[in-house]
Amino acid sequence: MRLRFRIVQQSLFNAPHGEVAELASLPDATNFEITADGERLDMQTGEVEDYSRVLNMKNGETVRCFKRTDKNGVKLEAEFRRFVSFVKKHIVAEKVIIKPLQDVTLTVRSRIDGKMTNSGVQHFRSTELRSYSDGRIGLCTETLQSKVKVGVQSVLKCNVTAKCSVQTERRGVFVCMTLNARAGEELVFEKISSYASSRDLGFDENDSVEK
Repeated sequence: MRLRFRIVQQSLFNAPHGEVAELASLPDATNFEITADGERLDMQTGEVEDYSRVLNMKNGETVRCFKRTDKNGVKLEAEFRRFVSFVKKHIVAEKVIIKPLQDVTLTVRSRIDGKMTNSGVQHFRSTELRSYSDGRIGLCTETLQSKVKVGVQSVLKCNVTAKCSVQTERRGVFVCMTLNARAGEELVFEKISSYASSRDLGFDENDSVEK
């Protein structure tokens, strides 16, 4: 199940088409899509066991764990960890641990989604999509009315060798990793994302938010 939520930045307002100004929903760099033998990992289908979700109030980390069996009998153990750095305020860190209980072909898509809206209202212009030789993907855009530039970058790493590709879609870009996982093998995916905007303190209008 993909839980939808808003990522916003303090003071980044926009008022499109003469509407009331509001905090604009930023592109979502936390998006993960996981499939096992072609079946999407979705908590709204299949059988879910041992579900837990914990927020650590000391370090701000959220941890979500569960076991899931899909309609084809494929069983996985999954753990999702995420936190937003208080020291490095532009950074979002995520870790996903998948442990299949039988041999499976696993596909993981790590996406920057630029289609986020405020109740259907789009606050950003068309996006410029980026991919880099070091494995990073990026997205640059600008608010429609307030002209605030926003840049988002992500990089995904895995603890085992996987077949990787970068693909684009409308207002989005994603890394796709495919691998053959053995029963009981623990697969660890780590994703670091960064956000920057022209509203950031110290931003020079001659600079690029890509930096």
